[in-house]
Amino acid sequence: MKELNFCKYQGLGNDFIIFFDEDLPILDSSNLARAVCDRNFGIGADGMAIVSKSRDKWEMLFYNADGSEAPMCGNASRCVAAYLRKYYQQEEGFSLITKGALLDIEYVNDNTISVNVGRPSFNPKDVPINYNHELIKKELEDLSAKIELSALFMATSHSVIILDYFEEVNLEQIGREVENHSLFPKGVNVNFIVIENRECIRQKTWERGVGMTLACGTGASASVVIANKLGLVESRVKVKMDGGDLEVSIENMEVIMQGVVKEIANGKYFYEEDLCC
Repeated sequence: MKELNFCKYQGLGNDFIIFFDEDLPILDSSNLARAVCDRNFGIGADGMAIVSKSRDKWEMLFYNADGSEAPMCGNASRCVAAYLRKYYQQEEGFSLITKGALLDIEYVNDNTISVNVGRPSFNPKDVPINYNHELIKKELEDLSAKIELSALFMATSHSVIILDYFEEVNLEQIGREVENHSLFPKGVNVNFIVIENRECIRQKTWERGVGMTLACGTGASASVVIANKLGLVESRVKVKMDGGDLEVSIENMEVIMQGVVKEIANGKYFYEEDLCC
C-alpha cells in the first residue's frame, strides 16, 4: 500500500481532488482519476486536477470521474487557484495553462475567484461536431424528447438547451443521449437553462463523463454566451445552479466567470500497485 498527498475543493458543489505533479509517482492518470473520484471506494469527486509548474508557469491537467481527460474545467480552475494561493503562496493574479485555453485568474478575496475563460468558438471543428455550419437552435429528432440545441467550444465542448421549465424533459435521459449523439464525435457537456429575466438564468448540467452535477463553470459561461447571442439576456448574468450562483459577464468578446470556492479536506490517499503504469 502506498500513499499520495491530496486536497479536495468544491466550487458551487462541483468537487475535485487536486494533486501536485511533483508528488505523483509514475501512475496511470486515468486509472487514478477513476479510483479517487469513486464515491464508494475512493475519496469521491466530480473530477481530478493535476497541477504542475514549468518555467514559472502553472499548468493544470483535468480528468473526469470516468477517467476521461477533458481540455479544462472552469470550476476546477477556480479551485486550483485557491489551492495555489493557500499551499504555494500564489498571491497575485496569474495565467493557468490548460489544454483547452490559457486562463487568466484573479483573486477577488480569499474565497472568491474570477477566471477569464477566453473567447467562445462556434466553429464546427473546434466543438467538434459532425456538421458544416454553426449549430444554433437545431432540432434533434432522434431523441426521446423534442428539443432545440446549440453547441460551442467554451474552453471545452458544450451544448445548450433552452427550456421553459426543467420538468418538461427527463434531464438525465436527454443529457445521456446528447452526450453520446453521433453529432458529437468526442461527446459533449449538456446544459439545460431556463431564462428568469435578462439578468438571471437557472441552469442544470449533465457533464460528459460524470452525469448530472451541482454546477459547471464553463457550462454557465457557454449558456450565457448562447442566451446573449439569441438576444435573451444582457452581457452580465447571474447563473443559478443547484450548488450556488456564478456571475458571468461578456467583455470584449471574452467571457469571465466569478464565484466562491472552498477547501473540503486534505490528507493522504492510499493506493495499490495496480495504479502504476
